[in-house]
Amino acid sequence: MIDLDTKIGLIYNPRITQAERLANSIATSLHLSKVWIASTMELEKFDKEIIDSSLVITLGGDGTILIGARFASPSGVPILGVNMGRVGFIAEIRGNNIKEKIATYLNGDFWVEERLMLVAKVLSERENVMGTSVSSYALNDAVIGRGNVSNMIDLEAYIDGAYLTTYRADALIVATPTGSTGYSLSAGGPILYPETK
Repeated sequence: MIDLDTKIGLIYNPRITQAERLANSIATSLHLSKVWIASTMELEKFDKEIIDSSLVITLGGDGTILIGARFASPSGVPILGVNMGRVGFIAEIRGNNIKEKIATYLNGDFWVEERLMLVAKVLSERENVMGTSVSSYALNDAVIGRGNVSNMIDLEAYIDGAYLTTYRADALIVATPTGSTGYSLSAGGPILYPETK
């Protein structure tokens, strides 16, 4: 059960014309004192709001959920996905009566589904010596390649610090079970149950 003092975020896809309008309508209907609204294009500015939130609701498609997860997961903030896109494999709410369905969730009629995520770190030999890197969270997959250059690359793969193997390929896809239906499936990988560890 969510009380009136709970902070909730609404993240919308700006490419879907009705998404921002629906976010504002939901914010008004929730009758909560702490609601923030952001498009997926401006989430970097909302770090503090995300950290202090009890729930993030995404309005868009699977891509909106994936972007929201990248920002919400480091703080352990749960996400409720509302499908306004075309497919919506990982969205929880679809169709009509969205506001009523969200109210049902906020009244305690829900369960939390925990999904495996990746933390991808990119570093060069120079950056590695200096101890700096760039990292990002991913609910679906990480694709490592050379960018626009079509040369083969050698990639050493480690899992939790333990050496796995060295790949010589055009690119490498590392997918979570959630991401198994995306690039991994297109490249011939298996479909995994979403909560598989």
